[in-house]
Amino acid sequence: MRQRLPEKTDVVIVGAGMSGLAAARRLQEFGISFLMVEAQNRIGGRIQTEYTQKGDIIEHGAQALNGDMKYLLSAINRAGLNLLPLPAIGRHLCDGANISSARAAIAKLERTFEKAKSRWSKFSKLRSDPGKSVADAVDLMSITAETRKIIGSNIEELWGQPIDKLQFDHAADVAERYDSYNSDWELEIAEGFGALLTALAEPIAHQIILETPVTAIQTINDRVIVETTRGSVTAKAVIVAVPPTVAKGIVPPDHWSHEALESYKAGDLIKFMMSYNHPFWRDFGLSGTSTSVDLSGFATADTTKKGSEQANLTAFVGGPNARKLASLSEEHRWETIKPVLVRLFGNEAANPISVTERIWVDDPWVGGAYNAHVTAGSMLKPDAILRRFEDQVTFACAEIATRFPGYVEGAMDEGAKAAKRVLETLNGQYVRD
Repeated sequence: MRQRLPEKTDVVIVGAGMSGLAAARRLQEFGISFLMVEAQNRIGGRIQTEYTQKGDIIEHGAQALNGDMKYLLSAINRAGLNLLPLPAIGRHLCDGANISSARAAIAKLERTFEKAKSRWSKFSKLRSDPGKSVADAVDLMSITAETRKIIGSNIEELWGQPIDKLQFDHAADVAERYDSYNSDWELEIAEGFGALLTALAEPIAHQIILETPVTAIQTINDRVIVETTRGSVTAKAVIVAVPPTVAKGIVPPDHWSHEALESYKAGDLIKFMMSYNHPFWRDFGLSGTSTSVDLSGFATADTTKKGSEQANLTAFVGGPNARKLASLSEEHRWETIKPVLVRLFGNEAANPISVTERIWVDDPWVGGAYNAHVTAGSMLKPDAILRRFEDQVTFACAEIATRFPGYVEGAMDEGAKAAKRVLETLNGQYVRD
């Protein structure tokens, strides 16, 4: 990795997550000089892979993908990495409700997002009002109190926010742009996402500088001054490839992007991984997949790698309960989720070989997880504004992706598109996708 900050370059990419790496690859293809500056001492953003001394792989962040994520699959193929299917056999469970009720509740929520497309639907009217939340849409449903709790728990886990804070138009828009009919929990990289990061970063390592937080961006005529903790660099263009909740801290209050950036709130999530001697839940015909009503925002999945001698069960807690748990000790966090695991999978779940956790709450460099989302009362469609190239600045992140928003696929796709916006300006000609 680079150690010194140059005085100038063609393009500065702020952030070495997947959006930034995808943008860098595109710029490199066209021979554009660039510098990637990353605040952390590692690349990857919300991807964080740990390789243990025993040879185990722990994904503290992004982990799964599906077969329709073409951009990501292409990168994995170029890197010579391998894909493994994630376990999907067995019964699903819901803590505090039966699974048929849970499935019906989620299906009802999905149909609500579908109906929001129709101009004649009562839900479509909510989309023109930035103050309407998912809770307002739920209020229009004829559902039981249990169904409402199930929907609320699901939203908190997937979106990291309660239903009364999440803007309905934004939620419906994101649901529409999930460019697949398949689950997002189909495949994983056998070598870990960290191996993909290494492969993507290797050709441009000399253009990446770590531990260099950007403090401000200022446009002067046709140049941009990027201020960092190590000094400043002048560029012809800047790609801000960090989440909106982080980006808003480095653009001036009067910047054209500021209101759009302010519309986003980081999600709250804690990810736990429990290791066991064997996948005992399968002995009872269970898939390891579950949700909870009693601990809102809770979900689990079997993340045991095919052929592994060790079984892994991963738990997620999102939304208000994630924020609450983040304030407790590690011991208290485990004591909170352990009774839920026991209710779902039996006493054996209480005695893992090991427990690891990653708290994605108020993270200084990525905000939270899985993503940031637009809050009720904020402007409509701020993502469209952030996809502009104006005053030598554009943005790239999973949150504003036009395909698979919130996923690694979306982050990479949007990074490439941000690079295209810059290339068309610098080269003065159309750049093909």
